[in-house]
Amino acid sequence: SSMPPAPLTITHSASSSTALLHPFGATLLSFTPSSSRPLLFLSRLARLDGSRPVRGGIPLVFPVFGPAPAAYPGMPQHGFLRQSWWRVVEGSGFDGE
Repeated sequence: SSMPPAPLTITHSASSSTALLHPFGATLLSFTPSSSRPLLFLSRLARLDGSRPVRGGIPLVFPVFGPAPAAYPGMPQHGFLRQSWWRVVEGSGFDGE
């Protein structure tokens, strides 16, 4: 089996703040301001192999938050976005802001 894609580190060059984005669920795993400790929780039990949603961080949640209502049979908890693989197609820089 192939290895899952690695998380993407994004650095704001003007402030040196960093963010770590996981491609499974496009989950923000960490945010660290330049003069501080990481500000987000990521469980030691988190699996980062795509076998289940990431435990911790900030996931994309759509079209439901929490258990899916009966109108969405088969919809996973918190919707399908957080259980999808994402990739960067195009990037741009706004470090001057």
